Amino acid sequence: LFLLGIAFDIVILAWNPFNHLGGIGWNDFMLVASIGVSFFVGSLLAKRKVGFLVKPRRSDLLILALMAFMGASIYVHFSNFPIFPEFPSADLRSHVLFTEAISYHMPGAQSSLLYGGIHLLLASLLFFQNGGPLILVQQGMGILAVLSLLVVYLSANRLFSEKTALIVSAIYALGGFVWFGFIFNVGLYPNFLALIAGAFLVIALVDSFKGSWSSVGIFGLALVFSFFSHYSIVTLFPALVGVGLYQLAISLKKKERIVPKIVILILMIAPIVL
Repeated sequence: LFLLGIAFDIVILAWNPFNHLGGIGWNDFMLVASIGVSFFVGSLLAKRKVGFLVKPRRSDLLILALMAFMGASIYVHFSNFPIFPEFPSADLRSHVLFTEAISYHMPGAQSSLLYGGIHLLLASLLFFQNGGPLILVQQGMGILAVLSLLVVYLSANRLFSEKTALIVSAIYALGGFVWFGFIFNVGLYPNFLALIAGAFLVIALVDSFKGSWSSVGIFGLALVFSFFSHYSIVTLFPALVGVGLYQLAISLKKKERIVPKIVILILMIAPIVL
């Protein structure tokens, strides 16, 4: 739900159907909220159970503990550097300027297709908060860093096993060389969003092996979401195409349904050709 939520947020805010002069308005947020609530209720109706709220597992508690550690680390960092970051960069300055421009309805504020996603997310935070954009942008990235652990866990769980996913999550959270270095040391915000988008593509591709049309729709959303992250995401596409071709060959051998998998292959190849 976290991945679906930020993907829909970025796509809808980039589309901006209600405000053609640039910026973010209340109608955009109402549309985003309506879709989010619909998907949440739909997922509950489809599963007809909420396992975590009824009986959390040990793995759930471990992930929550790791998220608490990441949150505490970020809080300590902000306590030492409440306004200006420890390592200021030109990238950070541009992120703050673009985010502020989008939030305050400045025409033509959108930065670019392959970088604008992170600015739209942060601008939505500025829309609801009163405060300096420099501080709120850094805090928004801190929240995204903590939530990124869920993406790491889910992608590793899809590719390997739950035990491996917990080990990978612990290394990711406790090491800090990815989330802390990218965000707080260098300020590579779009690059960090590209990591999340890439993991979403992998998760959606693995789920598409079932051959359902719903998985095709989710993969399409993940694909569009990735376009708003960073241009480095295209380096992942050859590997995804290779895996897709392999799964298609297996489906042909087993005489399984192949049309959804062909559609996903077309979706992956089209951006490379274009």
